[in-house]
Amino acid sequence: MEEKEDLRVVRTKKMLCEALTSLLETTSYEKINVIDICEKAMVHRATFYNHFNDKEMLLDYMLYGFEEELFNSAINSAVINSSKDEKELYLNIISKFIDFATLNKKRLYLILKHSKDKITSLITSTFKKCISFIISKNKFRTEYLLPINVLVTFFTGGITAIGIDWLESTNPPSKEEMLNYFEVIINPAVYAKNIKN
Repeated sequence: MEEKEDLRVVRTKKMLCEALTSLLETTSYEKINVIDICEKAMVHRATFYNHFNDKEMLLDYMLYGFEEELFNSAINSAVINSSKDEKELYLNIISKFIDFATLNKKRLYLILKHSKDKITSLITSTFKKCISFIISKNKFRTEYLLPINVLVTFFTGGITAIGIDWLESTNPPSKEEMLNYFEVIINPAVYAKNIKN
């Protein structure tokens, strides 16, 4: 019985997220209210308030779901490919982000249009976790030229800025082009003491 209730909660939250996304296609976030979301989702207002305090909490829930999905996908891939060198792991995470962003571009763009800070925070937080994870597992981390917190901030900031530009672009570079750009940008000479020439 409890499992069915859990599934109902998941279904209700999904319907509310989809309703908010749909409303963002025609209405600015500021003008959307809880009643609009409930009507679009065909959910009672009391049901909405059983799960969320307001539309901001619903939006945060959507973004948290994106963050978890992207992080788990990137980290699972990193674990599978753990024998690769660090640069390849970075490129693999970026590849996973591009796949995820391509699949969810419409929703991410709609949120970005109304709340750039939230999307920026989503990308930054996810990449910070991913990069910290990779560095923590790297057997050469004691040989880095730069402090780990500097590396994490550097890579996270660059990837986030480029990711936002990619989401906002009406004609974004292809996945292959993006990976080629990062192939050049992610230079081990920036962070590793022992570089084999």
